[in-house]
Amino acid sequence: MSKKSKQDVYCSNGAMRFANTLKNLLVRSRHRLEGNSDHWQSLHLSLRELAEWTVTKEAELEAMGPVGGDELAIRKQQVKGGGQGKKGNAASSGP
Repeated sequence: MSKKSKQDVYCSNGAMRFANTLKNLLVRSRHRLEGNSDHWQSLHLSLRELAEWTVTKEAELEAMGPVGGDELAIRKQQVKGGGQGKKGNAASSGP
């Protein structure tokens, strides 16, 4: 068997350091991805709830019928539908 030269030992050590560095990077990346997964799942749930709320409010607005006529007629329709006139709108309340 032949002895390893200093250059061979250096290359082996360099390759080992590179492999360890790469492994550490991969482990950190995995942890970041797993941590972000929880965040994205939470965001997805919030978006789903918002979409459901939007569909519900759209159905409520459609059930009220169209707004038409002069300003007095519109104000009467808002009062019947639970609206608040110029200061706000019942459909603007969040989920």
